[in-house]
Amino acid sequence: MDYGEILSKAWKITWKHKGLWILGILAGCSTNGGGGGGGSSSRAQYNMDSGDFHQFYQFSHSPFFQWLSDIPEGVWLAIAIGFILFIITLSILFWVLASIGKSGLFAAFKQADETGSTTLKEAFSAALRNFWKILVIEIAIGLATFLVILVLLAPMICCFPLIFLLILGGILIHVLTMLIEIAIVADEKHLTEAPAYIWNLLKANVGDTIVIALLLGAIKLILSLLIGLPALLVFIPVILGIFIEGGQMLLPSIGMSVLLLLFYMPVAIILSGVLQTFHNGAWTLFYQRIKQKPLPEKKAESADE
Repeated sequence: MDYGEILSKAWKITWKHKGLWILGILAGCSTNGGGGGGGSSSRAQYNMDSGDFHQFYQFSHSPFFQWLSDIPEGVWLAIAIGFILFIITLSILFWVLASIGKSGLFAAFKQADETGSTTLKEAFSAALRNFWKILVIEIAIGLATFLVILVLLAPMICCFPLIFLLILGGILIHVLTMLIEIAIVADEKHLTEAPAYIWNLLKANVGDTIVIALLLGAIKLILSLLIGLPALLVFIPVILGIFIEGGQMLLPSIGMSVLLLLFYMPVAIILSGVLQTFHNGAWTLFYQRIKQKPLPEKKAESADE
């Protein structure tokens, strides 16, 4: 298999049809997230001298923390419940948007691969017809995976090799889910037919699947880190504000970090959308290639319609 041709064509389609970046942004809704840091700061507290302790004491007794301590517990409880409900609602919305984005990309890249052209309108139309199927597949596989993790949670704590096997299983599930969704959208496979069809395809193309998964995984990891790095750097003013003048500069520092983050966020969203477009497109082109290869006779009967 020509992996270079797949990656090159995926990028050419991504760059030529920039309208697909909108679908890429939607597709990233279920995968993009923020991670917190601060482990190194907490470890530093174990070795702080008397001057550092004095700064920390002043910071903890600053007007900002005094204001927080005056808020009634009932208000904090209401805020917590409201925040949880907001997160749940937002997660469902992002899940739907991601399904629409991925469905559109699968259809668009198939059309571009076969005809040399595609449009955002055609892709979005295909997305609206198929996104609910993607949701069904992801909910079913997600619940099954969650149940397996619950069952294996106790043994995992005591058995490191089991953790490694679970990671490999997670990668396999991700690849299976991706290709099942592509088959459902690109070839209109039935929900009950697609899993067996893709399983037979993967068994006949194990080596190619491993190679493309490693290539795309490495590309996505490296580029995601590069895109996310500036978002971490904008919090440097907050870190400095904690230790400047006993924390009195914390609020201005937070304001500066928020402004920097708001400035970089549109750039990060666009870059992430381009990456998601390329990533989903490359998997679609890979599927287009392996489905053209003949299956072994015993497997072909169960895979073909």
